[in-house]
Amino acid sequence: MRIKKHTSPLSSTARYSASIVLGVFAVHWSKRLLKAIPVVGFVISPLLDLLPTLLVGPALGAAVVLVVQEGDVAAAQRKVRRTVEEGERHARAYVQEVAGELKDVAKTSRGMQRDILTAVEEGSREAERSLNLPEIRRETRRLIDGLDAQDRR
Repeated sequence: MRIKKHTSPLSSTARYSASIVLGVFAVHWSKRLLKAIPVVGFVISPLLDLLPTLLVGPALGAAVVLVVQEGDVAAAQRKVRRTVEEGERHARAYVQEVAGELKDVAKTSRGMQRDILTAVEEGSREAERSLNLPEIRRETRRLIDGLDAQDRR
């Protein structure tokens, strides 16, 4: 269906903003009117409750403005498809960039872990050498034996 292309003195942002608000009102009032019909409202009410006004309304309003701007539903669909495909390309490129950076961070992290473990091992070896553990054990045993001797007296 061909619609006469509409040009408006309003900015694109103002048109879309107004259409989003009007879309919310249109969905809200449509649901309210359908629920007010005696028999139909009772049957259709559970289904209408599943229709989120705050999600569908803005989408409906923006879609109407886009169709009016483009002058044709098919042209609006092509424009949306191009925009979505472009967004998808940007998202894929960003994900690849972030994945590369995460791989670099993982490599750096593994290197830092190795450095820390090496330092801990060297520190423990140095502590064993400098502490002279056999001497400490002998001295501890001598002190314990001395306390035992005092307890016996």
